[in-house]
This record gives sequence, C-alpha cells and structure tokens, in this order.
Amino acid sequence: MTGYTAIRKFGLAGHWKPVRTGIENDDHTAEAARLADGSAEEIAQDGTRLPGPLSPHLAARLAGRSVRMEQPLEMAGGLDPKPFWLFKGAGGLLVPLNDE
Repeated sequence: MTGYTAIRKFGLAGHWKPVRTGIENDDHTAEAARLADGSAEEIAQDGTRLPGPLSPHLAARLAGRSVRMEQPLEMAGGLDPKPFWLFKGAGGLLVPLNDE
C-alpha cells in the first residue's frame, strides 16, 4: 500500500487488485482509497471477489468458481487511462490463481 500511497500523492497512478479473497473480512479497495485519499476513478472496483482468506485457487474451488488468467487481462483493457496503474496480486507472486 505504501508504494501506491506515495505515487497517488502526485496523481500519477491508479490502484487495482483484480483478484481478492477474504472479502467478508477485508475490503482492500476501500482501505486503499482511505489511506491514499483516492477518488473513485483512481481505485478500480472490478475484479474477481471470493470469500475465504485463502489462496485464489482454493477460494475459487470452494466457491464453485474458477479464476482464469485471462480475466484480469480482459478487465484491464477497460480501465481509465492513467500514466500508471498499480496492480496488486492476491497473496504474493507464488500464490496460485488457479489449478493450472
């Protein structure tokens, strides 16, 4: 969050977390907006939202859904143009999005 907050102060970037789990306990998007004093246009709301504070592949399996790598890429094409978008992963680089 610190990187986005710093970049946001200069109006250079938007923030987007395309896949999020544990949504019943944590609203990461609202927290990003609050910490960075960001507007609705700077914080992308769309994405895959899954219950359970688990890896996306496990949360999706338990919810009877799937996460395809193409989903975030397709949604990214609809974001408002900005000099930069900070895309935040779900749990880190080694956390699987799906079973593939």
